[in-house]
Amino acid sequence: MKKHFNYIIDGKQGGNGKTLPKTEEKEKIDPWKRCIKCGNKITTENEKISVQGVFAHTFLNPVGKIYNIGCFQKAVGCLEIGDASTEWSWFENCQWKLVICNSCSEHLGWIFYESEENLFFGLILEKLI
Repeated sequence: MKKHFNYIIDGKQGGNGKTLPKTEEKEKIDPWKRCIKCGNKITTENEKISVQGVFAHTFLNPVGKIYNIGCFQKAVGCLEIGDASTEWSWFENCQWKLVICNSCSEHLGWIFYESEENLFFGLILEKLI
């Protein structure tokens, strides 16, 4: 005796008359880069830019700490703090200020600028998820 199987997948029937669960939509990818400490939205993949020919840079600060930073055109989740400085600037002709998460105050990197029109964010990649 031949068995007949009916099933329903995504609203279509076949098999024994059993309904199988609909296939799940592909997991949506969150475009946001978020603060590792609090999850605040900081910037997006679309804001990545190349500075001096590359997106990612590794720098040493004056006290010997190494930073891996990525360059972003905008970072809506950051707040600038402190005064601008040119001391130890990693990018020629750029001033910089510290930037922190505007939700939890975690240090996320720096804003670099030559002028009000020409600026970018250097964000510490290890502090973004």
